[in-house]
Amino acid sequence: PRVAFLPTHSEIDIEKQYGMIEEIVAQTLQKGERLKTTTERLDDIFLHPIWALPIFILVMVSMYAFVILVVGNWVTPLLENGLNVILERLSLFLDQKNVQPWLNRLLIHGALGSIGSMLCFLPELTALFFFIAFLENTGYLARISFILDGLLQKISLSGKTIIPFLVGSGCSVPGILITRTIPSMEEREKAIALTPFVPCSAKLPIIVLFASHIFYEKRFFFVISLYLLAALSIIIFALVFKKFFQKKHTSEFFIELPKYHWPNMKYIGFDVYEKGKSFIKKTMSIVLIC
Repeated sequence: PRVAFLPTHSEIDIEKQYGMIEEIVAQTLQKGERLKTTTERLDDIFLHPIWALPIFILVMVSMYAFVILVVGNWVTPLLENGLNVILERLSLFLDQKNVQPWLNRLLIHGALGSIGSMLCFLPELTALFFFIAFLENTGYLARISFILDGLLQKISLSGKTIIPFLVGSGCSVPGILITRTIPSMEEREKAIALTPFVPCSAKLPIIVLFASHIFYEKRFFFVISLYLLAALSIIIFALVFKKFFQKKHTSEFFIELPKYHWPNMKYIGFDVYEKGKSFIKKTMSIVLIC
C-alpha cells in the first residue's frame, strides 16, 4: 500500500522506525526499472505541489454548481409543483368533507406543508450525498485529506477534520458523528465545534432563497461567496481555539492512499439511499412534532 506521511514535531520515534524499515528494505529488495502504475500517474496530477489545491477547488465548485444550478433549478421546482398540487387537492377534499378551516390549515399548511418544504430539498441533498460517496469510492476523498493537511496544520487541525467538514456539507449531524474517527480528543472537540459552520442541507434552502430573490442574476457567485465566508469563519475560530484554549498540538496524520478505481455504483446507491432515508425519517418525526 502507498502511505502518505506528513511529519509533525511529535513524531521523532516514528520517523526513526520508518528509517530502520527503509534501511532493511534497501538491503534486501532489488529494484529494477518499471513503469509507473495508473495510480502513480494520476497522483502526479492530483497530488502535484502546485496543481493539487486548484484541482480540488475546481472539483468542489463543479460539484456545488451542479447541485445548485442543475438539480436546484430543474428537479426541485418540479417536486415543489407536484407537492403543491397534491396539497391543494387534499385541502379541497377536506373542505368538501366540512372539516373546520383551522384544522384544514393546520394539517395542510402546518404539518404536511412543513414536511413538503423539507422534502423539496431532498433532490439537492441526494445529489450531494452521491458526489461525496463517488469521491470516496474512487479514492480521491482520502487524497483531499492529504492535500489539505498541510494547510490545516497551520491552524492546529489535521487532514482528518476535512472528512467531517465534507459530510457536514450534507448534514451537520452525521458530520459531527463522524468526528469519532479522530483519535485526539482535543482535535475532535474542535471539529465538533467547527463543523456547524459548514453550510449544510438545512442552511442551503435559506441560502438559495436569498440568492434567488435578492441576487438572482449573480446567485451562483453569492452562494460560492457564502461557502468561502464559511471557510474563513472556520479558520478564524480555529485560530481562536489555538490561541486561547489549546494545551498542546499532538495531532499526527497517517493515511493509506487507496488505488484509484471505478466506484461500485451499487454501494453508492445503497449509501445514498440510507442517508436519504435517515433524512426523511428525521423530517417525518422531529419536524412534524415541532
